[in-house]
Amino acid sequence: MPAAPHQPLPSGFHVGFALTSPDEIAAMHRQLVAGDVVVSPLEDLRPNQEHVTFRCRDPNGTEIEVFWEPA
Repeated sequence: MPAAPHQPLPSGFHVGFALTSPDEIAAMHRQLVAGDVVVSPLEDLRPNQEHVTFRCRDPNGTEIEVFWEPA
């Protein structure tokens, strides 16, 4: 939901959402791309870093990270 007026956020600030599997990350990425949402490339950093992620922005420009990493 857009906030009016939107307050500037600190550099590097972002909101993160953890999903339960790398497959869920890939599916969410495909769904957002299909909905014409601008997203970063899907990054699969396994097996070295055990992290799968991508980023996008909300309507106010806040960066959102969607990620998976083992518990």
